[in-house]
Amino acid sequence: MKSKTLLLEGPLCKPCVERLVKYVKSVNGVIDARVNIVAGLMIIYFQDEVNVLALKAAVEEAGFNFIGLRE
Repeated sequence: MKSKTLLLEGPLCKPCVERLVKYVKSVNGVIDARVNIVAGLMIIYFQDEVNVLALKAAVEEAGFNFIGLRE
């Protein structure tokens, strides 16, 4: 399993974070997602590849700002 760390900003409420996870997990290839919203991080887990533009769109649809990827 592979992972990527997303940098993001957004609301801190539990329902907002749950919505973010739901949207990101709907992206093709994403297996799981874990959020540390205080640190502004989300780690996504996937098997082969995942489309970064689709991740960005999902984050923004959930009401968060996609800052980028941590290298």
